[in-house]
Amino acid sequence: MPPLSVTVRLVATVGLAAILSQFLRGSVSVLAPDLMREIGIPAESLGLLTGVFFFTHAAMQLPNGVFLDRYGPRIVYTVSLCLLCIGTVMFAFAESVTGLFVARFFMGLGASALVLGAMVLFSRWYPSDRFPQMIAIVISISNIGTLSATTPLAAAAEWIGWRESFLVVAAVNLLAILLAILFVRDAPGRDAARAAAKEARGESLGAALVTAVKLFAHPKIRLLLPISLVAYAAVMSVQALWGGPYLHDVHGLGLEERSYVLFGMAIVTLLAPIGWGWLGTRIGPRDTVFVGAGLTVAFTAAFALLPKVGLVPAAVLVMGFGVTAGYGIMLPATARLFLPESLSARAMTVTNIATIGGVSLWHVITGYIIGAFPPADGLIPEEAFRAMFAVFAVFAVVAGIVYWRIGPLPAAPPDEEAALAPALPRN
Repeated sequence: MPPLSVTVRLVATVGLAAILSQFLRGSVSVLAPDLMREIGIPAESLGLLTGVFFFTHAAMQLPNGVFLDRYGPRIVYTVSLCLLCIGTVMFAFAESVTGLFVARFFMGLGASALVLGAMVLFSRWYPSDRFPQMIAIVISISNIGTLSATTPLAAAAEWIGWRESFLVVAAVNLLAILLAILFVRDAPGRDAARAAAKEARGESLGAALVTAVKLFAHPKIRLLLPISLVAYAAVMSVQALWGGPYLHDVHGLGLEERSYVLFGMAIVTLLAPIGWGWLGTRIGPRDTVFVGAGLTVAFTAAFALLPKVGLVPAAVLVMGFGVTAGYGIMLPATARLFLPESLSARAMTVTNIATIGGVSLWHVITGYIIGAFPPADGLIPEEAFRAMFAVFAVFAVVAGIVYWRIGPLPAAPPDEEAALAPALPRN
């Protein structure tokens, strides 16, 4: 274990970077009216403007896994923060729709390696039993960025203007770059992680990417994919998409009342990963995932099966559902235990892709489920939401059963690259 002073510096650096990433990810929504009025961006392009960030973020996951294994977190982190800063400044000075899209592309490019980079960094600095807790702390800190991209950003845009607000964010980004240069080191001393990185650089980039793709067929890691698809997506489908319509169409809440309930859920979501990280150090990643999956099933089944519960119980259920946010951090912690250190970033990338892809996939699936029920008086019927939650509950049960087959987890990653040979399918 590194000394407390090192831990504080590392957490401050990667935490600030994660806040910036989450802030920029969600910043378009609150600025939409200003962008439409000032730059003339059409309404149909707003979704694409948001989507280009996520598309770039997802597309870079496999390459980032390779880069982190080959070059280490320090270089990748610093370069990523520089790209993020470039995108932020470009957004502040954009005068056209094309300029905004290019800026969002650079933001997505820069943000894509930050959480994964934190995972790799902590996997090299901390023992396996402390890894989930460290990641949980950073994920919780990152949610400050999500909250900041709502009312605080709106207030700042009203006070100094949205362009000036982004220049302030760029200044904070420069601070994050400085912290990365000063405090991020690939590994403590001359340990095995540096040797692993040197070994990884012996591969060509093409071969490294092929290995990353093959990891999806690894007999243990593929058992993580179903639960990765639902662990974060279920709660995000409520918080980011269907929570508002559910509270309005079923329970008749106005905008202000809905915002209170969803803000309460956001607070629970912010704090939950710390609790999951603590639990992971006590009972281990495998059992923690089962607890999280069980809670996902319990909440979604309650929404699906209980008769109309009334406003107060519904609000408690919505806010309480936020507690399921964060147990998915155990999945990359699990994946890295089955592969040698030289492949740790690529191992965690696989679950990262499934998690990010799961949010997008479930947004589409839930849209079709809700759309299958004709609206009544312009409102989505309660049965539509109950059907959606029932599908989540069933999928979470099946995913949990698949995950059960993974068996006992090793205490630490294997030392030898040869440990990978029997597990990966060959060409």
